[in-house]
Parts: sequence; C-alpha cells; structure tokens
Amino acid sequence: IHPQWPTYPGWYISGEGLHANPPPVPMEIKISPETIPYSGIQANFSGGNLEMASTGDDPYVVLGDQISCAPHSHVGLNVYLSRKDEGWVQLFWSESMDFKEDHSLRRWYPSGEIKAQFAFPLLNDRSNIRIDPMDNIGSAVLKKIEIYCLAE
Repeated sequence: IHPQWPTYPGWYISGEGLHANPPPVPMEIKISPETIPYSGIQANFSGGNLEMASTGDDPYVVLGDQISCAPHSHVGLNVYLSRKDEGWVQLFWSESMDFKEDHSLRRWYPSGEIKAQFAFPLLNDRSNIRIDPMDNIGSAVLKKIEIYCLAE
C-alpha cells in the first residue's frame, strides 16, 4: 500500500511469502453509467473507461453497489487511473451514502498512469465506496477498479 505522503517513492507492501494461503483474487467493478454515479465532473464513458473533466474542487465517483467481503473484515482496492496532473486521490467508505473524513484515506500520486492502492476495514458486512480521483480542476481517465477481500 503506498504511503500517505506527498511523494511517490515507488514501494508498496507485498504479501508474497507471508502466508501459505493463495493470494486473494480481485473482483473487478464494471465501469459504466449504471455502475459508477459521479458528481463534480463532466463524464464520457468510452470502451469501459470513464473519461473525467473536473467542473469544481470536489470531483468524485461512487461505486453504485455496496461492496461485501463476508466473512472477511478488510478490503483492498486498486484504482487504475491516468491523470493529467499530480495530486491527491482520496477514498471514502461508509455504511450509508454519508461520507466523512474519519472513514477516508488520501494518497499522493504523480501525473500519468497510476495504480492508487487502499486498504481499510469494512463497516459491518458492507460498505459504500466513494473515490475522489483528483482534488482540483483537471482531467483523468478511470480505467479499472479491483476489489480484494483481505484475510486477517
């Protein structure tokens, strides 16, 4: 998981060799107008990607369905983006659609092709997910979202 610093050191935590269990298999989220509601952006869905142009200082997308990883209590997300500018990517999780800062993580990423990585505890059995792909005026392309149910 990339650190929460305004730099991009290029390292991450890997679970290889730590457990005898096989690595978790990702669930991929389909990117379409039906599955990815959004706000603060002009959007164009094309070829399984979401092309975004920010119209304000708080652009975000929401996963249309809650995620569940029962019986696991933690979730990992990989968010594949291409961004014009460097900056923060923020992820929120909530039992309702009321997203608060105390259930969020922010990571700094460079411009260009990135894989934003987050891991967090589920709230009960399910969580709603909101992703802020940029923190200001700019453009980005959301290419893929993978969800991993993480064992403790």
